[in-house]
Amino acid sequence: MTYSILMTHMEVGTTNDAVLRVTAGLAKRFSAGALATPASQPMLTTAHK
Repeated sequence: MTYSILMTHMEVGTTNDAVLRVTAGLAKRFSAGALATPASQPMLTTAHK
């Protein structure tokens, strides 16, 4: 069994229209699925007593 999936990174807090359009176009061209993952740097937090 073979899966064809394109994975793309989305920036948090900004528009991702262009990258999603390109990903969708490539997925259609290669008969693949598409997975978009928004991510950002982890935030350091401290617990207060």
